[in-house]
Amino acid sequence: MPTNLCSMTALRHYYLRILRRYSSLNAVEEIYELRCQKLTGIELEALISASDHRRAELVHHCRWLKVPASAWRNV
Repeated sequence: MPTNLCSMTALRHYYLRILRRYSSLNAVEEIYELRCQKLTGIELEALISASDHRRAELVHHCRWLKVPASAWRNV
């Protein structure tokens, strides 16, 4: 991970780019579980946020910069 990523938003975008490489929920869950064990604090929060975002994208079959509120009920 680049050392210049210090804000929550930058970290979330970093993890979202990583998770967007995978096109199945199982793969995203696997990556999430592996990384979750190694992270703490703001990095962990960013990973959780990014994985939720990616799950919403996979369920709805589209990419979003910001997930609409109506999409969260299906995740």
